[in-house]
Amino acid sequence: PSITEAPTPGPTPPPTPGPTASPTGTCDVTVTTTCEITMPDGSTVECKDVPTEGPEDCGPKPVAYCYTITNVGNECGDINSIDRTRSPPGTTESLLGLVAAEDRNLCPGDEVVICEADTVDTCDKSCYETTIEVNADMPETGFVCNAMDEYKFCVEPGCNVDVETECLATLPDNGGQVPCTEIPSYPPDACPTVETEYCYTISNIGQSCGDITKFERTRSPPGTTEDLIGSIPEAERNLCPGETIRVCEIDEVDTCVKQCYETTVVVEATMPDSFVCEADDEYQFCTGPGCNVHVETTCETEIDGEKVLCTEIPTESPEECGPIDIEYCYTVDNIGSSCGVMTTFERTWTATPPGTPNTRDLLPLFYEQFPEGKEYCPEDPPITVCETVGISTCDKVCYETSVVVDATMPDGFICEATGEYDFCVEPGCDVEVETECTIELPNNGGSIACTEIPVYKPDECPELPATNCYTISNVGVSCGVISVLDRTRTPPGTTESLLGLIPEESRELCPDETLRVCEDFMVDTCIDECYETSVVVEADMEGATFTCAADDKDTFCTQAGTAPPTPGPTPPPTPGPTPPPSPGPTPPPTPGPTPPPTPGPTPPPTPGPTPPPTPGPTLAPTPPPTPSPVGECELTAVVQCTATLENGTQVECKEMKPTIDDCGTVSKEYCYVIDNIGNECGDITTFQRIRTPPGGEDGTQELLSLLPTTTLCPDDPPIRVCEPAETIDSCDDQCYLTEVMVEATMPGGFVCKTDDLYDLCVNPGCRIETDISCTLADGSGTACTDFPGSTVDECGPTPVQYCYKIDNVGPTCGTINKIDRTRTPPGTTQDILEVLIPNPEDRLLCGGESITVCETAMVDSCIAQCYETKIEVDATMADGIICEAVDEYEFCVPEPPTESCNVEVDLECKMDPAQTIDGSTSCDVIIPIATRCDKRASVMTWRFNGGDCEQSFNIQEADKFTCTDFSGGAPTEGSAWLTVTSVKDESDVYFDGEVRVGDLFTMFAGNTNKGKFDADSFFYVYSD
Repeated sequence: PSITEAPTPGPTPPPTPGPTASPTGTCDVTVTTTCEITMPDGSTVECKDVPTEGPEDCGPKPVAYCYTITNVGNECGDINSIDRTRSPPGTTESLLGLVAAEDRNLCPGDEVVICEADTVDTCDKSCYETTIEVNADMPETGFVCNAMDEYKFCVEPGCNVDVETECLATLPDNGGQVPCTEIPSYPPDACPTVETEYCYTISNIGQSCGDITKFERTRSPPGTTEDLIGSIPEAERNLCPGETIRVCEIDEVDTCVKQCYETTVVVEATMPDSFVCEADDEYQFCTGPGCNVHVETTCETEIDGEKVLCTEIPTESPEECGPIDIEYCYTVDNIGSSCGVMTTFERTWTATPPGTPNTRDLLPLFYEQFPEGKEYCPEDPPITVCETVGISTCDKVCYETSVVVDATMPDGFICEATGEYDFCVEPGCDVEVETECTIELPNNGGSIACTEIPVYKPDECPELPATNCYTISNVGVSCGVISVLDRTRTPPGTTESLLGLIPEESRELCPDETLRVCEDFMVDTCIDECYETSVVVEADMEGATFTCAADDKDTFCTQAGTAPPTPGPTPPPTPGPTPPPSPGPTPPPTPGPTPPPTPGPTPPPTPGPTPPPTPGPTLAPTPPPTPSPVGECELTAVVQCTATLENGTQVECKEMKPTIDDCGTVSKEYCYVIDNIGNECGDITTFQRIRTPPGGEDGTQELLSLLPTTTLCPDDPPIRVCEPAETIDSCDDQCYLTEVMVEATMPGGFVCKTDDLYDLCVNPGCRIETDISCTLADGSGTACTDFPGSTVDECGPTPVQYCYKIDNVGPTCGTINKIDRTRTPPGTTQDILEVLIPNPEDRLLCGGESITVCETAMVDSCIAQCYETKIEVDATMADGIICEAVDEYEFCVPEPPTESCNVEVDLECKMDPAQTIDGSTSCDVIIPIATRCDKRASVMTWRFNGGDCEQSFNIQEADKFTCTDFSGGAPTEGSAWLTVTSVKDESDVYFDGEVRVGDLFTMFAGNTNKGKFDADSFFYVYSD
């Protein structure tokens, strides 16, 4: 649209040709809204893209609204109002105060950006609507411009419904209840059908109520799905935060069938807004008859007279390698509860290369030590068979050995066991290659790394010579001849052999020797391009049958400079708002040909006397429109951190390597370097540091006041400022995150932004220790290493107690996640963490804390043998670092004498009849002293007398002691299996083992959840 001239104030000049218009017009002022939410990790997302968060993550989060007001019209204007309305809460506020008075005049192409902070709670389901309205007066026409923008987004918290499955099995013969995963294996001829109870607990762990609308369970076998929603009364299906519903059902399993059972449950709940939450859970367990055959494989060789595991065969140079013999041994053991006939014992051995398997039947070797066809029973000793194989350490070969053992039970059920042993041998060669790239700067500017090529102006960018150098090193133990040296460069993406650059007589490389090969190429700095160079080296080793190889890669990029704006027909106007013309007479037009009228709207005439009209309808030349404030800038910001250690040494913060022995107080200083590497000057308007806790004392801080100047030009040296140093404790396992954000306004109003992030984690490491102790379990405190000898008349199963002490001697807390115990015999490894520390909360050890756990084992004092126990403990620290500790304990049982001692002693004991149960003088029936302990005991030693319930004697009231006989009661001679548990919780086991009639046995409560005996206990006596 055209704009007519307004009346000139003051003395009326001669009339201007053309009609005079009323004070109306058009203008173009726009306003746009942006909105960003800052997430907990420091990242930002657009408000419309805020993710759905669960109850654990949702909460108040900072929001930044920014409004960009731009004059996209043809005349200047003054902003006179900026009103923002937000719902919720539905209020309107004026934001005009966020714009400085001198910045409210916007000419064509000018813009102003204002921002404000707010918060939203992502735990609330809500929609936020923001309306921004801007008014601007156009002084030249008196016209008022209006602009408006709206921004709307919604947040919706995640809902969280959880379901958990439990399964308990009721064992026969009052065996109590156990988790279904712990159903024992029964002998094939006595395996019962066991009742199982599944319970499903549905919990609302979210923040809003919901109706359970789906509750389905699938069980395999039989592979069917059932709808269980009917098991929940309709009135109870609404579940609010913190509430739970528990539903149970009964099933049964046949323990005579080797079968795995899988149960899957799916629950859906509909929230008030029709949003559907879903949860599922799975439960698996397996049952089968009680047979269990175990096989273990070992492999050893002899080097320099010492036994070495095959997995630890050392790397040898081709000059020293050669043939060796290795011995594989396979140990079979029946660790189940049923006897069976060995029907398969097969070994498969594969050497790769060539990868051809070799199979051997080891059953004949087994029957050389055990009667063929006879049932192999749990009480039979382990059987070990061995074979010898020859290999060469000069070959680069991997050996895989697998063994399969089958035993057929009386009911035809087949037990199977497998074992594997893998290892590799490789002669010692090691070749490395390292790539370097340098470039020569023009005008004798020196040599720099290719990764540091500067950015040149488009009319000054040169083609520079570059050099790639490849350093080849022999870091192995034997000489080799380089046979391949291939280089691939992109662009152009071709591969060339550089082997010819190495004289043939120089290609042999012995240990610790190096070769350096270089080549030149050209780099064009006028274009944006990334160059990638990769090199591959191969060397044939002396005396070996294979080739050593190495490779490396180097990458760098060039960046074309930005050209300045191309001038138009007339010089560009000065950036920023154009000042009004100076009042006074307008100079006459320059003599000469009159230029044609400039297309587009004509600005209003300059106030003051109007010069005589120029002949003809000629208008004054109009300057071209002011360009919009867009442009390019290159601003960089770098965060630096220097640490001063206690000894005064200064290192880059990330180079700190504290240990638990030398950690302590450290001073760290953050410095920030800002550089303008573009083509025009700029004014720094924002210099903000954000430090994210932990380690952030003051969070966000404006550092603009630290700058010596806020104007930074391309030729200026970088600005480097530092914050005061702060101290930290390097003994703390801690991370520090520091971010700096810089903004600079360039000519024309363009805002240049840059940032940098410095993350620092200090981990002093961790250390745990473990120690094994072993004593006889008879209460004497005798160390197992002092195991007393027994005669052949007295020897038999003897209980010993192993205790494991775990100490955290480091500075950081950690959670014990593994306690592996290996005991020989029988040579098996078992993770006993769940047994010894069943409560996960007790597994956390902080610095200086320790825990001691114990277990009981049986040794046979009739057999002279040594028992070795190894304990391996892992603890995971808060940052995922895993600490390890290992200890071993060994003791030996001496050979019992073949004859009893030939010295006999007769001991007679008589008692006052008033002090015996039956009124006799026998010391065997003395009435026990009826005393009570002040506190609950943690260790008790009992004597097993055997016999039926008639032999029981108890000083407590009759209703507190019950005894039931099965099949005539306990034996009166020989041995029986005793299990003692708590009545309240049968998972608290005080004793579980074999005891001979008349022997003592010791019960321990230290391994239980409470660490002491409950008032009531179950004593179970099992006998054949």
